[in-house]
Amino acid sequence: MDSEKTSDAPQSHALALPTELRELMGLIALVFMIIALIYAIFGVSLFGAHLAPRPQGHCWQLQAIDGKTYKVNTCNGKTVLLNGTADKTH
Repeated sequence: MDSEKTSDAPQSHALALPTELRELMGLIALVFMIIALIYAIFGVSLFGAHLAPRPQGHCWQLQAIDGKTYKVNTCNGKTVLLNGTADKTH
């Protein structure tokens, strides 16, 4: 028992990484967890608002143009030609 150090504590050699590398990996994991938490709290309102469907019920209007009846969506500009011509009695 000269200058040998013996320890009674069990040592795990499965992940024998340097301390600096373990600290860096822990810091990176912490940054990702903070980003995930921020996204979970504010993500839908900040980043996912454009994904929410807009109500389309009030957007459609009927319009007579050049004697033809069109269904016009004023929200996105889409037009659909309806069958026949516009009623000219109105």
